Amino acid sequence: MPDIQKIGLDLSPSEQPLSYPGKLVTTNCLLFGSWLYVLQSIAGLPPADWSVQHDGGPLSLANADRLGAALSAARAAPMASRSPVVAVGSNAAPGQLSYKYRGHSHHNIIPITHVVTSKLTVAHSAHISNAGYIPFIPVLAEGTRRTRLSVLWLDAEQLRRMDDTEPNYTRVTVESPAVSAQLDAGLSSESFNLYRGLWGALCSEPGVSPMMATSQAGVYSFLSTHQWFRLIVPESRDGPQSAAAALAHDEARQRQIRHELASRGLVATDGLSGIARSAAT
Repeated sequence: MPDIQKIGLDLSPSEQPLSYPGKLVTTNCLLFGSWLYVLQSIAGLPPADWSVQHDGGPLSLANADRLGAALSAARAAPMASRSPVVAVGSNAAPGQLSYKYRGHSHHNIIPITHVVTSKLTVAHSAHISNAGYIPFIPVLAEGTRRTRLSVLWLDAEQLRRMDDTEPNYTRVTVESPAVSAQLDAGLSSESFNLYRGLWGALCSEPGVSPMMATSQAGVYSFLSTHQWFRLIVPESRDGPQSAAAALAHDEARQRQIRHELASRGLVATDGLSGIARSAAT
């Protein structure tokens, strides 16, 4: 793949909140600065042994070289020193990753692979982010739901930087045979990192399960059906874009909405307490 700007993947929800979660990649890849290299999974082999499709860009290696060799050539941390972090929102978007790691030399070299998780799905957090969007959080799903998500393979410095950018989340380690993550190569993991929301999951009415994640236009339209929300955010009468723009960087109104959601019973538990332990540095 070429530079993410040329293929329209440089969009950052931190700069354009209504675009949340941003434009995601559908293939396994290596993010190298602003360049994406496609990774070809090989059945039964770990990601370090997957092949890199070289099509130019800043990385110097032969086509079909292994990911481990590519990281070594870039003087980046090897896969053995990286932690898998399942991303449920904008952290899976190359544009958001480039935004978060901008100016951090060698820290924007990130393998991104895909997994299918069992009993894990995505809902909206019961809060407004500082950028003005209503972000996603992971929640435990009922039944046998399976969800395809992205995994970021982060080194220690990248983890610390990511922690710093997630004030409304805490990083946890999920260790449960009931919630596995299966890679495209057929390998599975019962231990991975996850950013757990601090404010619970948004629900449509008291006592029901969390609302499943939707677009920003959709979730803002839902909130705008409530009179109390329209009183706090009169700009919402002009549509989701006006509401998001008005709430961006408005900490007082963000706190007020969070309080109203909780007091009106529009917050559900994420269900992760029994399977997650703190992992933040």
